[in-house]
Amino acid sequence: MALGASLLAAATALLAAVAPAAQVPDGWDVDPAASSVTFEVRHLVVSRVEGRFGDFEVTVTGSAPAFADASVRAVVEIRSVRTGDDERDEDILKPAFLDADRFPRAYFVSRRIEPRGSDRWKMTGDLTLKGTSRSIELDVRRDGPVAGGRMRMIATGTIDRFEFGIRHNPIVETGGAVIARDVELTFAITLIRRIATQ
Repeated sequence: MALGASLLAAATALLAAVAPAAQVPDGWDVDPAASSVTFEVRHLVVSRVEGRFGDFEVTVTGSAPAFADASVRAVVEIRSVRTGDDERDEDILKPAFLDADRFPRAYFVSRRIEPRGSDRWKMTGDLTLKGTSRSIELDVRRDGPVAGGRMRMIATGTIDRFEFGIRHNPIVETGGAVIARDVELTFAITLIRRIATQ
């Protein structure tokens, strides 16, 4: 019995040693220190509020810098929002806006990437925000060359916050909305090359 158990343990250890490691796809990982996810919205008709999310992950799977063959996924932690005003940041987390307690993350998953000239693309994907998913389009450009296994991409687009259930819309005395419906998004992402493992 002891010999049989020893042989079984040895065989198990041998199989574990020679078993292939989990495959990691070819692609790119984000350098968070050199990247940002920001938004901008018109406020009080004439001014604009800028904000950023400090905690996010972006992965790009695909072998070619041409990017059109890529698949992109982003996850943004809603509670990491900062606009330079603590009281406003707390308001953004409340149910009238992003409702961070119920929906702590936003997600983007690309569905199609089409070339639009030299180092430019149109990316179509699904954005999930406050529990609602909508198809959006982002204009993407490569910001500089691919060098040292790194490249920088800028993706911009505009969403209608009403389409995501963010309908809080107080009106100022002059008749305009305090907060505009359209929100401009910018993903400025520096990516680091990831080599596939077999």
